[in-house]
Formats: sequence, structure tokens, C-alpha cells
Amino acid sequence: MKRYKVYVDVTDIYRDLIKFKIREYSDPFLILFITANDPDDCLIQVMHNIINSILLKDSSMQTRIFCRLIKKYIRFDKIIRL
Repeated sequence: MKRYKVYVDVTDIYRDLIKFKIREYSDPFLILFITANDPDDCLIQVMHNIINSILLKDSSMQTRIFCRLIKKYIRFDKIIRL
């Protein structure tokens, strides 16, 4: 398992993301440290972490639709292997 530093841009969904009051995702530009096998696995893991933390706060139908939008509007700026 390798460590990666991932720069994530969530500016398109930032205002909706604030409603859930998740401390790790409270900025429009995120820097996350992830342990994964390869960079593709790292990106999938970041997506799952964001979606799971949102669904733990609220699992309504509206939130589930929002989670689908996250997959469209999230951008990964840079991935660095540490």
C-alpha cells in the first residue's frame, strides 16, 4: 500500500456540502492523504469517503441524488505519491 496526497476541487458543490457540516470537507479545495494500491484506487477511495460521510449524516432521497451529482462535479487536481 502506498500513500498519496490528493488535491480535490469541490467548488461546484461546496455550498451544498456545507449543509452537512462535515469538518473534513468544509473547504472548497481539499488536501487529503489516502493509502491505496494505485492512483485509480486512491480516487475511488476519496469518492467513497465523501459519499459515505454524507450519507451517515442524512440518508434521505434528496441526499442520495446529491451524492450522484458529486460524482459528476468533483475534480481531482493533483495526485502525488509520498
